[in-house]
Amino acid sequence: MNKQRPVGLIIIAILFFLGGALSFITGLLVMSSAVSLPGEYGYLFALPAVAGIVPVIIGLLDIAIGWGLLEGWKWARILAIVVLALGLIFNIISGIAALAGFEVAGERVSLVGPGLISLIIAAIEGFIIWYLFQPEIVQFFKPVQAGSVQPTQRATTPPMREPTRPITQPRPQVTPPRPPTEVIGVPPEPVGWLVVRYGPHSGKQFALRRGTTTVGRDPNRSDIVLNDPTVSSEHARIKYERGQFYIYDLASTNGTFVNNRRIQRQMLMDNDVIRFGRFEVVFKKV
Repeated sequence: MNKQRPVGLIIIAILFFLGGALSFITGLLVMSSAVSLPGEYGYLFALPAVAGIVPVIIGLLDIAIGWGLLEGWKWARILAIVVLALGLIFNIISGIAALAGFEVAGERVSLVGPGLISLIIAAIEGFIIWYLFQPEIVQFFKPVQAGSVQPTQRATTPPMREPTRPITQPRPQVTPPRPPTEVIGVPPEPVGWLVVRYGPHSGKQFALRRGTTTVGRDPNRSDIVLNDPTVSSEHARIKYERGQFYIYDLASTNGTFVNNRRIQRQMLMDNDVIRFGRFEVVFKKV
């Protein structure tokens, strides 16, 4: 199954592409300015060539991280967090230092503009780091299982009918058959299943029957109980309407997602992937 890329992740990848390209071009320009001259101090003119290698390497690393984020590679997410954290620390220190100022010829000079810009960039980097830790983003970097768990369908036992009494001679009438025997107290057969793919209790199956089924963390108010702090007390409701299942989000904290898209109301199709917090389940219709 193809994973849909979150829009925010695409924007972050583009920022890494742009930053990497700028750093790479800057490094090439610095390296091209190097001029080696003979003599005792000729090596000093070759220093720009050595200094230009660093931004070239950083630019290539940023481009690789951007590509890895688009492809959903785990190492790219980890490297992006590390690079952003280092930049966050550097910009906070440089911003505070610029606002605090420094002594020049006996006078204290403060660089308010550059200091504010450094702190704003640090805030953006901090927000991106927070975004990369969101459950739907972490889920995007998880491998998709090749097969899905098929629910076990119970064989439906046909109702027992009392055999027709034989015709007795000379009476021509036939005794009509009795209605089928109905067993009281047996729940109706399920017409759908939820199979847990990711999260606690992976592989567990929940039966869906005609009517309304509530999914949540509170066992007193939920028919399907998912005991995890990322699931709301009453997270979602699944209704059987006119031969189809519909799922409704009940204003949950972390939202209800169908095929990586947040929904309020959605008709369910066979093999749809539903996510409640850290739980990812597959809908199977009998």
